[in-house]
Amino acid sequence: MRKSIYILFLFILVGCIKEVDVDIARANEKIVVEGRIENGEVAEVYLTKSVAMFEEFDFNDVSKYLITDAVVTISNGSLIDTLKPEIDFNVIPPIVYTTNSPSFVGVENGSYNLKIEVDGKILTSTTTIPNQVKLDSVWIREEDGFPGKGFVWAHFLDPDTLGNGYRWEQKLTTESKFVSPLGSTFDDKIINGEAFDFFAQKPFDSDNDTIDRTEAIYYDITDTVIIKFSTIDKASFNFWRTLDVSKSNNGNPFAAPVSPITNINGGLGVFTGYYVSYDTAVYKP
Repeated sequence: MRKSIYILFLFILVGCIKEVDVDIARANEKIVVEGRIENGEVAEVYLTKSVAMFEEFDFNDVSKYLITDAVVTISNGSLIDTLKPEIDFNVIPPIVYTTNSPSFVGVENGSYNLKIEVDGKILTSTTTIPNQVKLDSVWIREEDGFPGKGFVWAHFLDPDTLGNGYRWEQKLTTESKFVSPLGSTFDDKIINGEAFDFFAQKPFDSDNDTIDRTEAIYYDITDTVIIKFSTIDKASFNFWRTLDVSKSNNGNPFAAPVSPITNINGGLGVFTGYYVSYDTAVYKP
């Protein structure tokens, strides 16, 4: 693919405009993986094809990005299970590789190896489910100056063992899908062994220009919010944290570009093990 890039050079005495032709190689198509296994749950793996630079995403034919013929296996050192593709129109992408085997679910301190074979390529990854770490309490607190509105707050005591990673997800009881706000992945590098309170804003569609962003970040104090708090290993933390940074830098011309740090060998994306705990936040005067 060739692109004409116009570069304007300004000089004190002489000005000129020069057209420079630069060859931009078409990036090789990559397999993108989002895999997960939680304590007490079977593994789920979503597979898609990457979109090349300068290529527009075709929303009218999403099927061209889906992968339905991969051979996906997961092992825990003693058992091997093959994940089969199933259709789920409640998620995007609507194809999920999973299993119905009740004997192969995530356990605390379990280690899991993922292998994907597709189009002559082999992708691998390894993840672990760390020890459980729970929030001590959660609640909705009314914000000064915004009557009837507030954030979700939590009190947390980080164990005195350096290297813990965490991921926070939330949803209203009326919603079906958990969402992770920007900045919801963190580790204990500066909070190791500390107890503290922190809050989370309500996620909203930043591309929607019709909403009042001043109000959109708050919950109503009548809301009930379900919190999904997970411990994750270092490799998973590196991916989700750098993905957050990449999203927050989007559109900022002064920010250095950041590529999410994948733990998928031979592809892109992440395979994450989660030890999940659930809490319910309601208004606390």
